[in-house]
Amino acid sequence: MPSDSKLFVTSLPVFFDVDPIPGKEFTFPQLDSYLDNYAKQGWELVQMNSTLVSEFMLFSFAWRTPTS
Repeated sequence: MPSDSKLFVTSLPVFFDVDPIPGKEFTFPQLDSYLDNYAKQGWELVQMNSTLVSEFMLFSFAWRTPTS
């Protein structure tokens, strides 16, 4: 790993609809937008985890910063 590269951890809570449509899969457009934003800046996703917390999913990410 290059010496000027660093690792950062970020998180994103994504709330479910209060009354989801039965049989419809959950989608996370906020998550797609969030990941695209970091990718466009040159950040590399190293690891992604998710945890179900009652009415929302908490996504955690480990990123490698862009090297100069």
